[in-house]
Amino acid sequence: MKNLYIIGNGFDLHHNIPSKFLDYKKWLVKNKPSILCTINELFDSVDDCWWSHFETNLTTVDMLQIACQSAFENQPDFASEHFRDADWYTAEHDVRLKLEAAFQEITISFKEWILSLSQGDVSKKIRIKKKNSLFLTFNYTETLETLYTIPTEQILYIHGKANSEEKLILGHGMSFKDLAYIFEKREKIESGDYVLQRAKNSAVYSVYNYRKPVEDIINNYNRWFEKLNSITHIHIYGHSFSSIDLPYFRKVLSCISKKSLSIEISDYHDENQVAIESFMSSEGYNKDQYSIVSLNQLIE
Repeated sequence: MKNLYIIGNGFDLHHNIPSKFLDYKKWLVKNKPSILCTINELFDSVDDCWWSHFETNLTTVDMLQIACQSAFENQPDFASEHFRDADWYTAEHDVRLKLEAAFQEITISFKEWILSLSQGDVSKKIRIKKKNSLFLTFNYTETLETLYTIPTEQILYIHGKANSEEKLILGHGMSFKDLAYIFEKREKIESGDYVLQRAKNSAVYSVYNYRKPVEDIINNYNRWFEKLNSITHIHIYGHSFSSIDLPYFRKVLSCISKKSLSIEISDYHDENQVAIESFMSSEGYNKDQYSIVSLNQLIE
């Protein structure tokens, strides 16, 4: 294999597929308003800016409110003849179940939305070499298969494919330590009583569990990455170079020899030029070793 194509959401957007997170919101308004209400209740400051960074903002659950409400409603009644030691933990279980149910609803509806998307504008197809090529896509859509007739076996859907039985990998990229620190710093509260403290911890754990386990994903696909040692051309199309995706890029570059490697990166209206140059510099590539193009320049 000589060519590796790394595909991001900008690739689908180039083909006029309405695949922005704001489009997901519009779909919820029309098709799943109850889930939209759940999101508005659970998260802080849900506006269009929040939706534009939907995955990152999945850490903005109003954990304090949820924990306090559950702790208030589930305080142990020591005077009751039915009191059991397990009553100390009712609040934390309530928080966990509430957040797990909400995140599950979001994931299921997100998959339904992806499956409802159009297949893309044929007139926007770009030049892609099918032979001797591998494809690493971060998208959940089948654009490569339906619009470009790329064989499935040449494609790695790193976060899952919507039109399959597998669960989509959707979530934020924050560590538990950072999440807990930000939560405590943001709320500026005392630890509270035992029931409340356990409810708060349960909230943090539940939000933490709704993340993209990037390192685990990379390890799971180690054998696939090992196949990249003969790659001579990398094409990165439709990526914004967000921090959560950079470990994948680093893994790819670590598997390929720099010698005679050609790298082509797409950028929409120079929106990501600073992020691209910063990442490539951090990996030891100067501007002469890669090129930045627009996908419109590559239309067939």
